[in-house]
Amino acid sequence: MSLRTRALILVALLVVAAIGVASLAVQVVVLGSFSSLELQLTQRNAQRIQAAIQADAGALARAARDWAGWDATYDYMVSLDATYRRDNLDIASTYVNQRINAMVLMDPEGRRVYERAFDFSTGREAPLPAGLSAHLAPGSALLTHTTTEDAASGVLQSPSGVMMFSAQPVVTSRRAGPVRGTLIWVRYLDWAAIEELGDRTLLEVEGFHPDALDLPADVVTAGSLVHRESSVGSQTLSNDLIAGYALLSDIYGEPALVL
Repeated sequence: MSLRTRALILVALLVVAAIGVASLAVQVVVLGSFSSLELQLTQRNAQRIQAAIQADAGALARAARDWAGWDATYDYMVSLDATYRRDNLDIASTYVNQRINAMVLMDPEGRRVYERAFDFSTGREAPLPAGLSAHLAPGSALLTHTTTEDAASGVLQSPSGVMMFSAQPVVTSRRAGPVRGTLIWVRYLDWAAIEELGDRTLLEVEGFHPDALDLPADVVTAGSLVHRESSVGSQTLSNDLIAGYALLSDIYGEPALVL
């Protein structure tokens, strides 16, 4: 083999090696960029879930506020009118249309004027959520109204599961007082609600209680990934799977649900 041929082969090998190194470098940079973008996109999807729940909570609060700020409800707190109860409180359509699992009316002294729970699967009356009474004790944040606009909404935890709620002061249609008590609406954040949330956002969504014993390994570590300011985070689980997380806290600031 001539010296010229050897030189050409050496040059060719150097060119191939240089191309290989450059290709590898580009691949590392590009794949790293894609991975970063995918993590950001997944985190935005977690924010979408969070925003959808906040929208649901806002809608529940507005509807409960309308019911609590209604002359007919205001009068019922004193009269206990059977017609109002029959036409508004005891009918299944109220619970179906408002998507609520329970309703409680309490007077200013903390006595229950009315209570009812509804089972969507059977279409019939059901027991009140277990543990709800613990949140309705005298002095509870749900029952404290220093003004006619002083309401409480958010998430509660109970043995029955995680619940979205709104507690509104019962006032006149003109938002005048004195406050005659509190209207509490409750909606379960159960598997059916989470599945419906996924359908609406076009995302695959699962819900886990932070204290559950059978949490997936990635959910166990999710707490350290969630940013306190936004309550969302994301991580790569494998070459083809990235997970996003949204943390819901209850009204007392305790972790209630990881989505």
